[in-house]
Amino acid sequence: MAGHQSLQLLSALPDGGEIAQIQRGISLSATGKVVYTLKTPYRDGTTQAAFEPVDFIARLAALVPKPRVNLTRHHGVLAPNHRWRGEITPANLGKGVKRIANTEVRSPAERYVAMP
Repeated sequence: MAGHQSLQLLSALPDGGEIAQIQRGISLSATGKVVYTLKTPYRDGTTQAAFEPVDFIARLAALVPKPRVNLTRHHGVLAPNHRWRGEITPANLGKGVKRIANTEVRSPAERYVAMP
């Protein structure tokens, strides 16, 4: 794939917020490399990074999340295994699970069985 074709592929991506910001700092050098201008320089003074077009596209593709992967992590009482989750969520997830006292502790196997 020629360098200009890679940049055309990059510009064909949807103009989302991050992609639009990335495109502002991208240029093609005379040698055919993709030059990315950094937003803030590194401590050593580096202001640009040069990549082969295919390597640059590979790095961009690595930033795209896999399909059907939940990017939101819940902690505390909203965590999937918390014993109070069924009592505080509107959908009452885990409602078929027998409620246990706050002092009672379940083994990991028991918590796994109780998951909805």
